[in-house]
Amino acid sequence: MGFFTGDLNPHFFLYPSLYLYILYITYGLYYLLLKGLDFFSSLDDLFTLFVLNPAPLHFISRGITALLGTLTIYLLYLLSKKLYSREIALISSLILSLTYLHARDSHFGTTDVPLTFLILLAYIFISDIFLSGKNYILAGIISGFSVSMKYNGAILAVPILIAHLLSKETFEESFVKKFFNKKIIFSALAMISAFLLTSPYVLLDYKSFLASIKFLTKALRQGIGMELGIGWIFYLKFTLRYGIGAPLLLASLAGMAYLIYRHRKEDILLLSFPVIYYLIIGNSHGVFSRYMIPVLPFLSLFTAVVIYDFISSIKILKNYKLLASILVSILVLIPSIYSIISFNNTIFKKDTRNLAADWIKTNLPSGSRIYMHGHYEYELPLLPRDLENIEADIVDFKERGKTSPNFIIKLRALDLLLKKGTYPPNPNFHILRSESEYINDDLLTKMSPDYIVTTEYYLNYYSSDAGKLDNFIKRFCTPLVSFYPYNLTGEKPNPLFDPLDAFYVPFARPDGILRPGPVIHIYKVLKDRRI
Repeated sequence: MGFFTGDLNPHFFLYPSLYLYILYITYGLYYLLLKGLDFFSSLDDLFTLFVLNPAPLHFISRGITALLGTLTIYLLYLLSKKLYSREIALISSLILSLTYLHARDSHFGTTDVPLTFLILLAYIFISDIFLSGKNYILAGIISGFSVSMKYNGAILAVPILIAHLLSKETFEESFVKKFFNKKIIFSALAMISAFLLTSPYVLLDYKSFLASIKFLTKALRQGIGMELGIGWIFYLKFTLRYGIGAPLLLASLAGMAYLIYRHRKEDILLLSFPVIYYLIIGNSHGVFSRYMIPVLPFLSLFTAVVIYDFISSIKILKNYKLLASILVSILVLIPSIYSIISFNNTIFKKDTRNLAADWIKTNLPSGSRIYMHGHYEYELPLLPRDLENIEADIVDFKERGKTSPNFIIKLRALDLLLKKGTYPPNPNFHILRSESEYINDDLLTKMSPDYIVTTEYYLNYYSSDAGKLDNFIKRFCTPLVSFYPYNLTGEKPNPLFDPLDAFYVPFARPDGILRPGPVIHIYKVLKDRRI
């Protein structure tokens, strides 16, 4: 949104800029559409929407991801057909379409699924380099866009080079001549140019860019927040085991071994990206499961190849090899399909944070002072804040606006809303916060809250230690209501969560979890004991 100030510098370089510019363009189109339908009269209406109800903007980013996630399946079909056969293309695209991690993350407005789309699109043109010595420039351009979507897209330089070295057009050339072939040089220049054109401020604001890269490198090397071990092990034992299911993981590894064993040129080309990618991305202690999404199409293809070739070797199935391969693939996919169904069943239920927010707005007096206990806001219900909170936000936004145009937009929207006299809405609440590690009875007493909200959950990294409040709550509070994402009767569920993502839906073992969100407790502070 900050680009609407006219400042196209993202002032943020932990990610490159292409995805941000795509959102800027789509938000602009959304504004023009609603203006044409007389819902908006000026950009100020878009800015106030950003503050009051950004949900439509989130749906746009999520819609982009869902579209590109779907198109990735089709691109895998095209690539598989190009390098192998129509049968393998059908099987591989079927497998990817029912791969849990790909389906799950296609719901989110993040860069990993769009990156995977661009990687597959680049591979379409990279395969042309291999097969016919054509489309060097297009392969370079799309690969540059991949780098501009996420820096790890730079690994595509490896398959471009391998396709060039293995191409029939250059196979007879000497090694030195291959490296100085003008086609590969132009492809490299196209890749660099496409990246710089869509992330220009890595040069124009290179000091900020280099500082961010230094920070990112250190964070990934040392780990982020909690130690989960080296990525090579974590991604295999956790992300891929549960993200695609153990049978599909084993089948894909068998497929990789099979392709390495027979090592046809097209096999080497396809193996090059996921193998190099895994070795580089896995050499880190900053492990996010979404980092494995770019390897999923390749694992799907490796599985399809080994299943189809194995079935084809059985004479009795010669006339039914496609059907038999599809049936075997579905059997391999059963854990993944179960995870997709469980995930969808969970996310369609109302989140405990929304349930708690609705209850508070209905049952607590407007203007109540509510202490929200939590280091992160992810775990807490979102409530309309009172004028005093908003005025504090304005002071904060003015300072942040010096380096982030997003806050300039928020300031403008708040100014417009306050001038209308209808903001903040009714009911509204005075939200009290403190760094959870510093909270104690004395500080809580000075805050003088009317109500206290605490949370607890399986996500240790994003769950605050509510036990620090036990003494205060026991002495001065009475419980009002609690919201649980699971039934209290029977054995407590034992789900697995993606530990570094603040996402309150199980990654695996979802049985017993009924809805998204943490456990939330709401207490009333007794007035006669509050000092």
